[in-house]
Amino acid sequence: MRLERPLKLSRLNVILIRLRTIQSTLIEQAEFLRPYHTCSIDIPQNPETVLNSGMKGNMNLHVPITFHDGVKWLLRVRQSCPLPPDDYKSALIDSEVATLQWMKRKGCQYTPDAWMIGEMVETGQKNSLHYFFCEYLPGKSADIPSFGKDSITTPGPRTRQFIEEFATSQIALSNIPIPNALIGCLISSTNKDDHTATVGPFLTDGSLHHVDPPYFPGPFVANRERYLAQINIALSHIAEGLLCLAHPLDGYLWHLQLRELVDASPELARRSENGYVKHSDEKGDHLLVDEEGRIVSIVDWESAYVTTKEEAFSSPSFMYEDGTPNPDTRLTPAEEVLAECYENLGRQDLADIVRNGKIYKSLDGIGSFYRGDRSQLDVLEAFDTVDDVLPPSFQPPLKIGSEWRLYLIERYKDDISLRHIIERVGWKEEDRVQRGTDVQRMKDAERIAYWSMSFEERVGERKRLRETWKALKDEKKKKRAEERMEKKSERGGIEGSGIIGEIGRSSS
Repeated sequence: MRLERPLKLSRLNVILIRLRTIQSTLIEQAEFLRPYHTCSIDIPQNPETVLNSGMKGNMNLHVPITFHDGVKWLLRVRQSCPLPPDDYKSALIDSEVATLQWMKRKGCQYTPDAWMIGEMVETGQKNSLHYFFCEYLPGKSADIPSFGKDSITTPGPRTRQFIEEFATSQIALSNIPIPNALIGCLISSTNKDDHTATVGPFLTDGSLHHVDPPYFPGPFVANRERYLAQINIALSHIAEGLLCLAHPLDGYLWHLQLRELVDASPELARRSENGYVKHSDEKGDHLLVDEEGRIVSIVDWESAYVTTKEEAFSSPSFMYEDGTPNPDTRLTPAEEVLAECYENLGRQDLADIVRNGKIYKSLDGIGSFYRGDRSQLDVLEAFDTVDDVLPPSFQPPLKIGSEWRLYLIERYKDDISLRHIIERVGWKEEDRVQRGTDVQRMKDAERIAYWSMSFEERVGERKRLRETWKALKDEKKKKRAEERMEKKSERGGIEGSGIIGEIGRSSS
C-alpha cells in the first residue's frame, strides 16, 4: 500500500508532462470541434493536485476545458500504462464515444455528449495518448453507505429516495431501445452520415478477451453465445496459468460447470427484439447527484455494451449485500425497494426483471473463482427453474469441497486441459474422496435425493440448507468470541495474580 501512491504519482506525472507538450494542439482540436469559440485547458502542474482533487478515476484522468462563453468540457485521458496495446485502447475509446453520441442523439438527459479527433496525437513517446472530449456534467459521486443506518443493506428515507432516483434514470434508458440489435458494444460507423447504432465486438477492459488480436469476441445473436465465448476464453486463460492462480483446478472445474449450465439455459438462448445499453461498472460511483441527492448524470461509460432487456435492467452490483461475484439469489433489501419503485412508477416489466434477474448476477464472476460456502448453491439456484432444463445426469454436490471436486473431475474427465491442470497442481489419487466408505455413501445418497426432488421441494431444501449453514456459521462465530474472551480473562487473571503476589511479598 505504501508503494501504491508513489506509483500513481509517477504515472500521473508522466501523463501530465505529455499533455503539457501538446497543450496547444489540444486547444486547437477542441476549438475545431466547437467552431467560433475559443477555450483554455487547465492542465495541473502537480500530480498531487490530481490525486487530491478527484480529477482521476481508476483508469482515466479528467482535465477541465473552459470556453470563453462559459461552456465546460472535459478531456478524458486514458492513464499511461504499458498494457494493453494501443489498438486495444483505441477500440475501447472509440466504443465509449460511439455509445455517448448515440445516447445523446436519442435525447438521454443523463449522459454527456462526446467527440474524438480521428487520429490521436503522437508525443514522441512509446505509446500515443488516448483521449476524447466530452461535456462537463455537474454533480458529485453518490455517497450511499453499504452498511449501517439508512444504507444499501438497511434502506431508510435517504437511500429509498436515491433508489427511486436510480429507477427513474433506468426508465429513461429503457425508453431508447436499439431495434434488432446484436449483443456487443457500439462502435463508430465508417459512414459519417449514418446515425443508426452499429453493434460490434464485445469489448471489455477485464480479462475476458484474447491475448492476441483480434482481442474481442462477438457480436452475438443471443446471450448464450456471448457467455459461452467468455467462459471458453476464461477456461483457456486458466489452463495457461493466467487466471485463478490461487485455485486453478477448482477455478477450471467451476467454469466447466458454468459452461454446462449456460448451454442448457433457454433464457440465455432467447433472442431479444430490441437491445439496450448496459453500464459495465455499476458500483454506484458512476451516478452523480446534486445537493438534494437527485441523480443528474451518469458517467464512466467505458466498456458499456448492448444486451437484452432482461440483463440491461437487472439489479446493479452496488445493491448486492456482500459484493461477491455470485451474490445470494434472494433479493437484497435494496433490490426489493428498487422493484417497488418500478411498480410505483408504472413499470411492472422492470420490477419483474429485478426479481427474476439473478441469473445475470451469477455470471458476473466469469474469469474468477470464489470459494465460499454459498457459491455452489447460489449458482445452481440461479439456473434451476421450474422447467427442469438441466440435463438429467447433472447432479453435482451443493457445496464446494472434495466431493464436488471429485464429481466434476469424473464428469469432465475427457477434457484435455483439465488433465494437464491436474498434473500441474499435483492432485493425486490419494487426494480423492475414498469411495465406498459409509460417510461417502451417505453423502452420495443425500445428493441423489436432492436432485430427485421436484422443483418446489428443491426450493424448500435450499432454504433449509441456508438456514442450517447460517446457524453453523453463527455458532462458530459465537464459539470463537467465547474463546477470545476466555483467553483475555485468563491473561487478566495471570496478571492479577502477579500483582497480588508482589503486594503480598512487599507486605511480608
